[in-house]
Amino acid sequence: MLQSNQTPAATGEWECMECNHILEGTALQRPARCPECNASPEAFEFFSYEDEEWEGDVEEEEDQDDEDLEDEVDDFEDFDDEDDEAEEADDNELDDDR
Repeated sequence: MLQSNQTPAATGEWECMECNHILEGTALQRPARCPECNASPEAFEFFSYEDEEWEGDVEEEEDQDDEDLEDEVDDFEDFDDEDDEAEEADDNELDDDR
């Protein structure tokens, strides 16, 4: 049983750097061997769940990226329309000169 002054070990994933196999666990319990490729314990790197972003944070960033992309498309379309109007004006001037 944990005493009040002890904190539990961070939970997360151990990733085998040899074959990318992932095992869930705690920072204090490195896997003895990779069940996939039989790599040694030194081949594992720990990634804490506490270090990861929450899904909601990622979705908000994606939503912002989508909005930014839509703004860029709108700006391009406005620029393209101005370009078309300029070409049309040039064509009309050429017709008037003939």
